[in-house]
Amino acid sequence: MGEVEWYYQKAYAENATEHLAGVKGVINQITIKTIPASAEVETAAISAFWQNVPWGVNKSQVKSTGNMGVLRGEVRSHAE
Repeated sequence: MGEVEWYYQKAYAENATEHLAGVKGVINQITIKTIPASAEVETAAISAFWQNVPWGVNKSQVKSTGNMGVLRGEVRSHAE
């Protein structure tokens, strides 16, 4: 049992073990990690942003689509 991020990793593990001498069968119980929903990613990004930049968060927006996030807003200086 175990967990991987991609299906090809699961298939590789099964393929690598099924051809070993003495192995008569393989039951692959490896699971694939679930990808967080966009809303979860957006909430996590906003939370992280609050922790690092408590000023001006109300003027900022975080939008996520699939696995990509976009942060928009204003800062007081280039360093921010």
